[in-house]
Amino acid sequence: MLQTLLSRISEELRFPFPAKEFLPPAGDALWTGLSRETKRVIEEEGRRALGEEIPSLPATLYADFFRTGNRNRFEKPFFARRTNLIRLVKAYCLNGEGVLLDRIIDYADAICGEWTWVVPAHNWPLDNPFPPADPPRVDLFAANTSSLLALTVHLLREPLEREAGRLTERIRKECRRRCLIPFMENDDHWWMGYLPEYRDRVLNNWNPWITDNFLHTLFLLEEDRTFLQRGVSRAAEILNHYLDSLPSDGGCDEGPSYWDHAVGSLFDCLEILDRGAGGDTGLLTAPFLKEAASYIYRTHITGDYFINYADCIGRLNHMPGGLMYRMGEAMGDGSLKALASAFRAPAGEGDFPELNAFSPHRQIRDLTVLWPEEAPVLSPPGQDCFPQTQVGIVRTEKFTFSCKGGHNDESHNHNDVGQFVLYGRGAPFLVDPGVGDYTRETFSDKRYGIWTMQSGWHNLPRINGYDQLPGREYRCGRFDFGDDRCLLDLTEAYPAGGELDFWHREFRWADRELILRDSWRFTGSNRDVLWNFLSLEEPQNRGDGISLTNPAGECLTLRTGGFTPRWLREYLPFPGEDGKMGAWKREGIWRFQLRSREPLNREESVEIGFTIE
Repeated sequence: MLQTLLSRISEELRFPFPAKEFLPPAGDALWTGLSRETKRVIEEEGRRALGEEIPSLPATLYADFFRTGNRNRFEKPFFARRTNLIRLVKAYCLNGEGVLLDRIIDYADAICGEWTWVVPAHNWPLDNPFPPADPPRVDLFAANTSSLLALTVHLLREPLEREAGRLTERIRKECRRRCLIPFMENDDHWWMGYLPEYRDRVLNNWNPWITDNFLHTLFLLEEDRTFLQRGVSRAAEILNHYLDSLPSDGGCDEGPSYWDHAVGSLFDCLEILDRGAGGDTGLLTAPFLKEAASYIYRTHITGDYFINYADCIGRLNHMPGGLMYRMGEAMGDGSLKALASAFRAPAGEGDFPELNAFSPHRQIRDLTVLWPEEAPVLSPPGQDCFPQTQVGIVRTEKFTFSCKGGHNDESHNHNDVGQFVLYGRGAPFLVDPGVGDYTRETFSDKRYGIWTMQSGWHNLPRINGYDQLPGREYRCGRFDFGDDRCLLDLTEAYPAGGELDFWHREFRWADRELILRDSWRFTGSNRDVLWNFLSLEEPQNRGDGISLTNPAGECLTLRTGGFTPRWLREYLPFPGEDGKMGAWKREGIWRFQLRSREPLNREESVEIGFTIE
């Protein structure tokens, strides 16, 4: 069991940690042996970073989020500092130019001098524009920043000690103060899993992502064995809180866009711990890790489309190919390596060109990947299910379909119990909207005022004027996924005002057809149902049904059985500056709605068929 292996890992550590083999520093053969193209890209990015001024981060810009709710105005220069630093560091590792080192020193000094490494949106509780000076909080980007500075010291230890020895001293002090000590001594951070209200909840990507960067800071900066063992023991305990909260099926209820910093960061943690204990610990081949790693290709549809429930954006063209390939190698998973090859980043640029500093050590680890000359062929399973997470997936020659149960208190939750998506072989028909750019409201008590979070903007019914509500009690009571059908009990997903005795949703499928059957019994006299469907394509009423044609030229026809509907449609434009909605590469989304022309019976069912031509 993975938790058991973790609980004893601090006792198996070997000293010293083989940092130079794990993350080769400047002067190592890795850098001279890179391909010409990789070297060219690294040098170009370094030159570009060198030519830019260090972005300013005044206190009033930090306060802007508290005042306006806008995240981007502060986060853009904040991340630009970190992205430029890692690019300068890689370029110096390649050519050792003094002008690069000087700018690295300036960037590191500027980052050490920042009031806080916590971004404004994570300055909880949000009752003041500025964070407390003491004790420092640890969020995702405080830990990322600590890891980046530790990596900088490790890769450039000799030149930095020669040219700016006091700076390396300062970096060690700041990383201890802002990351290592609060991680090891404070139990009040929700993501750690110590607080009673989080012991029975699924912890999210914050737990392994922060722990990953904590461990890299620890192993790269600290030499005291007692301190190292204490830190590793603490990290293992916090990771076990995360593992204890997860479903055993390996599903990720945050969706594929968070998989890289949920399961991916868990792998990063286990990889450095395994290396610190001499290798062959069993951590990287644990059955649960293999299940969780497989989630990403099991939810892949085609191209850059993935099954995107919760706060997952519509298209993912930035998957961490290097990380995925290293995971596939460690676990012997050819399918994972195949998907990684499909998302291989441009040479030298890393997997996240615009977000290089999110997990800075990956930028170096990925340079060690030996990519195959011919990419393996990905063969995803035809039919699949995550029974505890309650997500089912069907692939036929004509379409990919997925449906979900779950509950309305999942990580990055949307009110979407009973949601489904339907894609042709090349592009979507019926979609999950995903999420827009994060603002102050996104993670506040105003979250469910945002349209993307509401069940009325999913492929779900509104029953007697009621949409679903947030909360674990609003859940799927039954999720039975079989060879040719899936049955979901949505009765408890709706509030009492819906006057439901039961609402059952069933899907049946064949090669080119999907049938949705909704069955119900009302307890009162109100019997009004509005069925919602979302598409990126404009729906057309052809008389015998509603049709959609996707960019791949595939046509979907929707027909109803058991009732004659009136239909409505509306178009919602995406805000032009919304980067997350922009991932769809569309200007807006269509919602079309069906409502029966005749009064519905107290107890009956309707069928809606979807045929792909």
